[in-house]
Parts: sequence; C-alpha cells; structure tokens
Amino acid sequence: MYEVVKSTRRDIKGIEVDGKKHMFGKDGAFRVNDAGVAREIDEAHGLEGGDRQVTVMKVPVRDKIHRYAFSMPRGDWKSRIDWEKDG
Repeated sequence: MYEVVKSTRRDIKGIEVDGKKHMFGKDGAFRVNDAGVAREIDEAHGLEGGDRQVTVMKVPVRDKIHRYAFSMPRGDWKSRIDWEKDG
C-alpha cells in the first residue's frame, strides 16, 4: 500500500492518473494499493521527477487480525477449581 501526501501549499483537490481521479482527504493524503499507479503518480507529480506536488510513501500493511472467543462449559471450570483446592 502506498500513501500519497500533498506536499504543496497550492490548492489542489486531487490527481488524475489514467482517467481516474484520486481525491485528497481531510488530512491531505490518499492511499493507493497498486504499485504501478503509485509509480506513475511519483513520476508525474513526485519530488524526484515531477512537479513536486506530492510525496509517495510505502506504508507497511498489517495483516488481518483474527480475534477468536473461546468458551468452556460451565461445569469444567468449576470442577477444576475444586480440584485445585483439594490438592
């Protein structure tokens, strides 16, 4: 995933790449999943070869978090507590 951050004070609302318009959010950035699109944006509008309007950064992606809830029948934990008291 790539994050495109507006690095100019000019009032630009978004960037058009291959006929698709990418709009900046309230924080002045948007995210792109495609590396090719991110490269095109960087070449056309980036700090190195473009008109220096945006900065393109690679963002580390966290894996999906799975949260599982385990349950145990009521009698099992009760018998285990009684066993620990006796031992």
